[in-house]
Amino acid sequence: MPVPARSDVGGIHVGGHVTAVTRRRHRRWRAVGAFLKTIPGALTAIATLLTAIAGLLAALAQVGVITIRSPIVANPPAEERTMPDPTAGGGANGSGTAPGGPQGPAVVYLDELTPLQESWYRTGARAVNGRDFARSVAIRQPSAGHTETTVFNLGRHYSQLRFTIGLWDDSDPALQSKCQVFADQQVIYDSGTMTRGKSAEVVRDVSESFDLTISCTPTQAVSADGEVVLADAQLTAKPGQAPTTTAP
Repeated sequence: MPVPARSDVGGIHVGGHVTAVTRRRHRRWRAVGAFLKTIPGALTAIATLLTAIAGLLAALAQVGVITIRSPIVANPPAEERTMPDPTAGGGANGSGTAPGGPQGPAVVYLDELTPLQESWYRTGARAVNGRDFARSVAIRQPSAGHTETTVFNLGRHYSQLRFTIGLWDDSDPALQSKCQVFADQQVIYDSGTMTRGKSAEVVRDVSESFDLTISCTPTQAVSADGEVVLADAQLTAKPGQAPTTTAP
């Protein structure tokens, strides 16, 4: 019986034909070769896509849609550094200036001044028209028709007076009162008749004021008790003024 001859490509000829095993090997290698030929093209396509994405990101960053930052920045540009807000927090006496910076006008609460004259004068936290105020000047109104007066010396140290005025929320419901504020002998605020559940925001110039007088009179026809409150009353000092205050 004749011995089958090997082909030049490793197959076995049987009757002049290459075996089926050899043909499968040829197809497999052709497929591998075709795949390898596609790799350079695929890498080129990926590189093109990444380039397009980088260009798109650069365009978006240029028009301000996005911000691109490096994950590690040794020394960021000045405009990207976080700087303290000079208005954040409060300086001494509520001036709101940064430590070491220029000092703004000092703010003094009215309850820090010692009255020259007082009648039924109180200080502390009060609620007016549903709002809580931590620091207030309160004048009790125990007797209908009887005016209660408190006087403070401003010494012409201040430029502005600011307060919220109303009746204390815990006053008797029947209480009504009229309050006037004087800068020396001039009326700078007249409340009209006040009732519970109402308040007013008041700002007045006191640049030329030596004394500040608060006079409040209960006006209801029946007996009632309560307080007129100047809530969070504040004085703004004139530039360069550092008035001495006495805490109550």
